[in-house]
Amino acid sequence: MIIGLMADKGGVCKTTAAHNMGAELALLEPPVLLVDADKQADLTELCGVQSEPNIGMDAILRQVPTPSARGYIRSVAPGIDLIGTHPQMKRADRELAQRTRREYVLEEAFRDLTSDYRHIVIDVGHSEMVQLNVMTIIDVLVVPTTPAKLDADHLINMLEEADLMRQDLRLPSLRSPRRVAISVTRRSPNAGIEADGLGLIRNQFGAVLAPDIVPFSPRVIEASALHMTLREYRDRYGNRRDHTLTQAVDAYAALARHVLQIAPAMVGVA
Repeated sequence: MIIGLMADKGGVCKTTAAHNMGAELALLEPPVLLVDADKQADLTELCGVQSEPNIGMDAILRQVPTPSARGYIRSVAPGIDLIGTHPQMKRADRELAQRTRREYVLEEAFRDLTSDYRHIVIDVGHSEMVQLNVMTIIDVLVVPTTPAKLDADHLINMLEEADLMRQDLRLPSLRSPRRVAISVTRRSPNAGIEADGLGLIRNQFGAVLAPDIVPFSPRVIEASALHMTLREYRDRYGNRRDHTLTQAVDAYAALARHVLQIAPAMVGVA
């Protein structure tokens, strides 16, 4: 299964979700391939890999003819591999726009390795050309968000853009067979501040909402600085009184299981 994580705005913990959900999937159904398709290269850094030119997606999307992605894979943890990227990936927009069949570059690059992994998790940036390439190949779309009132509007925009891309590619909507999951991360330890926004998101998107809200935890920053997942950080440095950290770990585990439960709906769907 190929899973893309996309968001219409920054600061919604998209890369954190990709890293932690990917690690939870690797515990359930390894092996998992993480793909950094965001020019900020944050997932590459989170995995403890130094971003450098031509490390992965920045090279794959810019080469003609398209190379196999296999040559850019590196192991980062048991059951987890990574294709990283570098900020020079920003050049891919201009160069992809000049190519024929530009929507299928990523499909071509991944063609000979999809059978090697149970799941591929792609952290997608805001590049329209990259998003279009990802839309060509994904089975499930995960949209991370935070529970502010305006975030409901951003969710609507994101899902509408995804549908339009799929229409342009002559592919079915990801919403109609419910191959979409919305993951909410609180930004404040005070749930009351974000209660209205969360209620609005639940009312409008309850059918595709992930089962658990990811709670605010400063441990996310600490774990990221150590290039660790939240589960790894908790198991090494946590204590029984750090309930929020455990809740965050459990929420990402629940998101991984939720995405796996979407898989039966994919049978017979193009």
